[in-house]
Amino acid sequence: MLARQTHLFALVTGIPEPRRSAKVLVMLQALIDESDSQNVLPRTFIMGGYIASLRQWERLTDEWHSELGRAPKLGYFSFREAFPTSGAPRGEFFGFTEEERDLRVSNFREIVARNVTAQIGIGFDVRQYQSAYRSHTKMKNNPYIYAFIKLLASVEPCLKVLKLGRQRLDFIFDNRKIEEKPLIEGWFDAKEHIIPEYPKLFKKILVNTPQFRGSRELIALQSADFLAGSQRAANIALRNGRQPNPLWKLHPDVLRVFALPTNDEMLADAAREGQS
Repeated sequence: MLARQTHLFALVTGIPEPRRSAKVLVMLQALIDESDSQNVLPRTFIMGGYIASLRQWERLTDEWHSELGRAPKLGYFSFREAFPTSGAPRGEFFGFTEEERDLRVSNFREIVARNVTAQIGIGFDVRQYQSAYRSHTKMKNNPYIYAFIKLLASVEPCLKVLKLGRQRLDFIFDNRKIEEKPLIEGWFDAKEHIIPEYPKLFKKILVNTPQFRGSRELIALQSADFLAGSQRAANIALRNGRQPNPLWKLHPDVLRVFALPTNDEMLADAAREGQS
């Protein structure tokens, strides 16, 4: 097994054979990243990624690695480097014309479409979010925490919409060194005080603690960077009256719940719940 794949299989290493091999075929994992437009207005925060079985992630990893190695070789994929907010492609895409970049990105996009089961995410206007959480200093300045909690809490209805049933779904997020410890502590706290509306959430679906990994060691996470970055860029373009690059569209043939649409009212309700 390639070293770049080991983190995908880490969560099933405690299961003995032959059950382990059977689990690998069907067990689902969600690889998630986030993208914040920061100083680009309207400031937009997106957290999203893809759901696939371990075998699907294994195939995606191999194909993604091969595409990175194709001339001109890329060390990694970064949406922000391929599509900076201004100027020509930079970083790993430095020296690419827009046509060369788009051709290469379309190859990555096709790899995703061939190998994932569903695409999920949450997005919102950061100014609206900060207004709703204006009395919560810690939450106001960190939309990541809200998105993380909301995404995990919405897993059960998402699986229902996607017709994937109530089954185990393991989450792997891109590294967040500052937030990881409090987020994991919050996850355990929620597990111990199970939300009444979702009695089987932790028993049947969120069985394992969310994991955090770097996208250089777990390169399949670079696909989540593509989703989060493209949806952030597409949203900003549309809200500024521009047509997004066609490569930023959600995959039409992949199941999706790019949902969890968060509007002013939902943000306000969540903030009030946090005070109670």
